[in-house]
Amino acid sequence: ILIFVYNFVLAGRTIILLTAITMFIAFMFVQMHTNSSSRIIKRYLFLSIALFGILLLFLNNVWGMRDWILDSNLNNRFEAQDYVSDIRVERKLIYITRMLEFPFGGGGLRAAVGGHAHELYLDVLSDIGLLGYVLVIAVVLIGNFSAFRVFMTDRLSVETRNLILCVFVGINIVFFLEPIIQGEPWLFCIFCFLIGIMRSEALMLRHADNYMTREN
Repeated sequence: ILIFVYNFVLAGRTIILLTAITMFIAFMFVQMHTNSSSRIIKRYLFLSIALFGILLLFLNNVWGMRDWILDSNLNNRFEAQDYVSDIRVERKLIYITRMLEFPFGGGGLRAAVGGHAHELYLDVLSDIGLLGYVLVIAVVLIGNFSAFRVFMTDRLSVETRNLILCVFVGINIVFFLEPIIQGEPWLFCIFCFLIGIMRSEALMLRHADNYMTREN
């Protein structure tokens, strides 16, 4: 909540997109795995009351909330620029159309385009070429597959599976929005660390299943 509030100063749009997507996924996943209709009704009722309360606070300008939001950097950015309009989208398309001109990397593609692609894969392509581009894609695909295998098991709780789903969806979205290796290398390190956890968990679950099979 504190990060989201401070985003009215930073005027970032990525966190809004991530928050909306992950909250929607988390909520719907829990709803799909809830058998009690009364619990489902209580969740929708709580969500409706919370949203209605926030709306009332905004409309009545409680604690100066409405003035603070309307005068924030984030609101000014939305007024000055459409939400979906972004030079980064144009750059991605240029990167893709010119990727074969710089097969060995070296930053030549970035220099020719005039900036980062704001994407893990295309920025890696600019730095180390097509081979690195393919390898990074392979690592991400293998990691996501490992997470998916753990996510699909019924031996974990709904909350744990929900956490795995939201974390990996969020990370993969950011991979397409920011220059990860150049600007946020810690995120890729965390992703690799989580891959290790998922692969280890998958092996433990497999060994447990084999043991149960032998016992039966």
